[in-house]
Amino acid sequence: MTTEPRRVFVFTHARTASNVFYKVLASHPIFHPAESSTFISAFGLGTDSQSARSRDKWQRWYNMSDDEVSKISYQSKLDDLERMMAEADMNKGKWFLATEHPYILMSSAEVHSHMNVPGSEIFPIPVIEDRMLDVIAESPSSELTIPGHVRNPTLLPDRIFFSLTPIFTIRHPARVIPSYARAVLNSFGTDTSDLDIPIGGAGFCLDRLVFDAFKAFDEARAAAEGRPPRVPIVVDGDRFVRDPRGQMRRVCEALGIDADEALLKYSWEANLDTEESKKREGFLSVLHRSTGVLDPRYDKPLDLQEEVRDWANKWDEKTARNLEEMVAGAMDDYEYLLQFSI
Repeated sequence: MTTEPRRVFVFTHARTASNVFYKVLASHPIFHPAESSTFISAFGLGTDSQSARSRDKWQRWYNMSDDEVSKISYQSKLDDLERMMAEADMNKGKWFLATEHPYILMSSAEVHSHMNVPGSEIFPIPVIEDRMLDVIAESPSSELTIPGHVRNPTLLPDRIFFSLTPIFTIRHPARVIPSYARAVLNSFGTDTSDLDIPIGGAGFCLDRLVFDAFKAFDEARAAAEGRPPRVPIVVDGDRFVRDPRGQMRRVCEALGIDADEALLKYSWEANLDTEESKKREGFLSVLHRSTGVLDPRYDKPLDLQEEVRDWANKWDEKTARNLEEMVAGAMDDYEYLLQFSI
């Protein structure tokens, strides 16, 4: 198994400033970064899609032809991922970097074994073969022993999953869930009854599931090697947008790479030619219109009841109550992850 150069994977919760975080991290010269959201097209409109949202809506969002869609699957995206890993390995001195939401990497059966989403369907589990396209002659390799009590909850092969150095991005559910609902409305033309909202917005338990898999794996390895265990890196989105340089310094130090802030890019040109940039609150609209990290919208402390009143004004009382219930249901898992944040 290839373990060097290192492979860093950012497991992002949606609406946690994760796209901006990934953009800044990917600017570090040590990384050979992949495109963001490596598997989301397979999740949404692939031949083995796991999304409750209709493929037609995904296809319109991606603006893809039927022929293009027919070539997308979890297998094709795993093959792409492994090829990108091989490219990074051949680029001497570079580390591979990629990102995806944890639930995108899970089967719908796995998701629904941890979350109750009434009306949501369980789809056939994608059949994926590990073709080991990341293994090249120049790569040093070693076999990792995976303890029997440690379980990989994703569709990634164990060999790939446990070779990753994980980073998790989180944010207070009261920031995340309504933002996710607005993005769904603006990007897909649905409403707050969209069945992906409880999963993509409120599914912090799925982030925790992946986090705990990595945590348990390293605890077992640490015990065998006689060293202290390493806890996966967790980045809180609110802290990141308030103090991007401080947070990135801690991330770089935790990864063991040069933390000189001059190596990272904290500003860029806005991308105003995309359809997303023209939407008020689409999934990528803020990123495409942005020119940097700092976000003044989150300068003041969170007041949940004030947020609930704002949701009622923007939507209605019933929707506000539903959002508040989702926030309450996500808090335990969010606070569990928050305790490990840098």
